[in-house]
Amino acid sequence: MRTAALLQSILMISSVLLVSAVIFAEDTETVISMDVTWNGEDSVEGAVRIVDGGHLTIDNADIKMMEGSSIHVDEGGQLTISHSTVKSQTPPSAIASMGYWDEQNLSKFKIPSEGISGPFQV
Repeated sequence: MRTAALLQSILMISSVLLVSAVIFAEDTETVISMDVTWNGEDSVEGAVRIVDGGHLTIDNADIKMMEGSSIHVDEGGQLTISHSTVKSQTPPSAIASMGYWDEQNLSKFKIPSEGISGPFQV
């Protein structure tokens, strides 16, 4: 009986140590450097940064982005959203995006909210 409890304790401690290498928070920034999956209902406060080699998968989840929160994907990082919703606590009145940041490839799109009734997908 003691052996089982000891093994369970070792497994729990080692899993905490492994996760701490994958995700670490600096102030209000959470850095993802390996494969991480979110599912279920959750909220994000602050910035989430997916760095080179990191991969965040949001699968079958309902994620609420609190005011001022963001998800940044650095070069070499990956973000996969599947069968999920990512909602803003304070949605904007329009959607805008910049595709490329260098002057030669600068692109953007904007979808105004006027005339749209009900939910829509982009």
